Amino acid sequence: MKQLDKRFLPDTLAVRAGDSVEFENLDAVFHNVFSLDKANAFDLGLYKGRRGYGDDKRTEKDGPAVPRQVFPGAGKFLIYCNIHPDMIGTVHSFGHGYFAQTDREGGFTLTVPDSGKVTVVVDGPRLGKPRELGLDLSARPALLEVPLELKRRARVKQHDRKDGSRYGGY
Repeated sequence: MKQLDKRFLPDTLAVRAGDSVEFENLDAVFHNVFSLDKANAFDLGLYKGRRGYGDDKRTEKDGPAVPRQVFPGAGKFLIYCNIHPDMIGTVHSFGHGYFAQTDREGGFTLTVPDSGKVTVVVDGPRLGKPRELGLDLSARPALLEVPLELKRRARVKQHDRKDGSRYGGY
């Protein structure tokens, strides 16, 4: 998940539980990556490009050029920048190997078991809530279309900084 133009890209990322995610800062400004999720709270510190800094934004710190975080268990984790209130990302961590991420047109390929009944869950920032679809794979459809009602634009949730204080301007 990169940080570019004061955004997380992609803003939603799917990984398998136990995987780590790199948060490379491609901007020439400071960013901080943190999550307050009780199951996996973290703070990766301040980065400007590939350099880590102390809280004073002057003292360079030794450490990895690109911060990374392990997502040990399954869950949906909201990721923020402590400097830019509009930077919000989501990491979906799955305890199984059956997940996919859409391309720009909304298409995806999902490898599923050969037969049986499965539940497919579709989630994203423009959905009001996750959509569950029960499927019987005994018919083995080659292509499945999932109609979704999307919001015009994802609403940016206002959130507090990692210390609970408010960002300026809201």
